Amino acid sequence: DSNRSPAAIATTGAPPPAAPGDFEPSYSDCANLAAVYERLLRAEEMDKLDKKKLPPKVHASALEEVRGIVKDGTSQWRGQCDGIVDTVQIKPRWECAQKADTLKRFNGCMDGEFDGQ
Repeated sequence: DSNRSPAAIATTGAPPPAAPGDFEPSYSDCANLAAVYERLLRAEEMDKLDKKKLPPKVHASALEEVRGIVKDGTSQWRGQCDGIVDTVQIKPRWECAQKADTLKRFNGCMDGEFDGQ
């Protein structure tokens, strides 16, 4: 039917075609990336704690605080990620974050700071 305009297709609710390098993350993708985020956040928080050289009793309570920070931070990140499930995302950013060795790198990957690298 040559009378159909491209605009009519867009109103059917069909998603736009994905560009190369795009993908729609699943809840499983979020869980996997949240595990990376958790590991990096824990490492960063433990590094901060270790630099404080606290006495054992204070260290124990500070360690509990770190556990809470990591749990809450990871839960918040996972919640945000779950909110973008099934929306088109840029896959190389996710791959970059998956390989990140620091939280700063992880966040930079997700923010596109390392696009094309």
